[in-house]
Amino acid sequence: MIRRDVLRVAGLLLPRAFFGGSAIVASAAAQSDTARFSVAIKDGAVARAHRTLKIDQDAQVRILWTADTAMTVHLEGYDISIVLRPEQPAEMSFKAYATGRFPVHAHPGDAGARQGGHAHGRGALLRVEVHPK
Repeated sequence: MIRRDVLRVAGLLLPRAFFGGSAIVASAAAQSDTARFSVAIKDGAVARAHRTLKIDQDAQVRILWTADTAMTVHLEGYDISIVLRPEQPAEMSFKAYATGRFPVHAHPGDAGARQGGHAHGRGALLRVEVHPK
C-alpha cells in the first residue's frame, strides 16, 4: 500500500502537510554537532519569522528544502547550490567552517547559479548566520 499522506526523506517518513499547504516552515533541531533545518519556499519567499538560521561554527549543517516552483538556491560565501523541484524535498549539507552572515538566493528554474553574472531578483530568501565557538 502506498501512503500519499507522507513523504520519505533521508529514510524518514514525514507528513506531506509539513511540506505543502499554506505553511511556510523553517525549524531547527540540534543533534550532537549537527544543525538541522527544514525550509519551505512558497511564492518565492520564506516566512519572515524564519529568515535567519543561526548555527555554531564547525557544526555540520543539513537544510531540507521544499519549494512550490522549480528553482536553484545558492548559499553565498560557501558557494553551494542545489536544484529544487516542486514538492520534492532536497537537502543542502555542509560544515559551517566560516563565521559571518551568508545570504541564500533563489534563481528561477534549474540553471540559476550555474550561469555567470546571474541576478538575485528580490534579494535573499534567508541568511545563514554562523557564530564563533
